[in-house]
Amino acid sequence: FFFSSRRRHTRSASVSWARRCGQETGVHGIYQILGMEKNEEMQDQAEEQQIEEPVAQQEEMKGGEKGQSGEPDLQSFIDILLEHQHNCEEQGKYVEAEVAKNRIAELRQQQDLKQIEDVKSRHLSMKLDVEQAHLEEFNGFNKVWDDKMKDFEEKAKMEQSIIETKHKEKFEESTAALQSKLAEKAKPSAEILNLKKIQVNLAKQKDYTEAHQIQAKVQQLEEEEQKRWEEDRQQKISYAQTQLMKKHAMEIKAFQKKVQSRIDSMKKQRAVELEQLLQKYQNMKKDLEAQQNLEIKKLKKRPTTASNSSVYSSKYLSLIHI
Repeated sequence: FFFSSRRRHTRSASVSWARRCGQETGVHGIYQILGMEKNEEMQDQAEEQQIEEPVAQQEEMKGGEKGQSGEPDLQSFIDILLEHQHNCEEQGKYVEAEVAKNRIAELRQQQDLKQIEDVKSRHLSMKLDVEQAHLEEFNGFNKVWDDKMKDFEEKAKMEQSIIETKHKEKFEESTAALQSKLAEKAKPSAEILNLKKIQVNLAKQKDYTEAHQIQAKVQQLEEEEQKRWEEDRQQKISYAQTQLMKKHAMEIKAFQKKVQSRIDSMKKQRAVELEQLLQKYQNMKKDLEAQQNLEIKKLKKRPTTASNSSVYSSKYLSLIHI
C-alpha cells in the first residue's frame, strides 16, 4: 500500500491527518500495517469508508507500499501509525492504540537495525577505500624506491665502466712507456767489448783464423746476453704491469665498497620508510575501526521501546478478535 509521509502539525481541523491518511490508504491498509485481522465491526466500518474510494486509488495503494528504491518506507508507516495511535487514544480505542504502539516499536526496531546495517555497509566501504588507498600508496612507494635503486645502480655501473676504461688506457700508456724506456737490445758486457778489441787486433795482425774464433765467441755471448736481457726486460715490464693492475683492482674494490655501502644505506632507509608507511596504515585502520565501533555502539545503545513492547499481549489480541 502507498502511504503519504506528509504530517499534519495542526489537529484543530475538522479532519485530522490520520483520518485523511486513513481515507487515502483505507482501513484495510492501517490494519495490514498493524498485522491485525478485522472483526465484523471493523469490516463494516471499512466497507462504509471504501464506498466512495476510487478503484484507481486502490490499485495505486497496492504498488505504493515500497518507496522508489524498492524498500519499505518505514518512516511513513511509523508516521501513519503515530497519528492512528493518537486518533484511537482520543476516541477511547485503547486496545487498538496499544497494538499501534507495539507495532510502532517494532517498526522503529526494524528502522534501527536497518540503520545499523547501512552504517556497517558504509563502514565496510570506507575500510575498502582505506585499503585501496594504502595499496596504491604502497605500490607507489615500491615503484619510487625501485626506480631510485635501479637509477643508482645504473649510474654506479656507468661510473665503474668509466674507471675501468681509464685504467685500461693507463695500463697501455704505462706499458708503452716502460717498453720505450727499456731498450730491446742488450747493452754489451765488458767481456764482449774486450773480445771485440782482441778480434780487431787479430784481424790487423792478419791472424784471421784466431780472429774468426773470437768473432764466433762474441756472437755466442751476445746471443746469450740478449736472451737474458729480454727475459729480464720482460720480467720488469710484467712486474710493473702487475703492480699497476693491483693498484687498479684496489681502486675498483674501494669504489664497489663505496657503492655497496650506499646501497645498504638506501635499503635501510627504505625499510625505515616502509615501516613508517605500514605503521601509518595500521594507525589509520585502528582509528577508523575505533570510530566505527563507537558509532555502532552509540546506535545500539540508543533507547528504544521495542524491547518493552515487541510482542502483542494475548489479552489485547483476544479482545481484538471478539
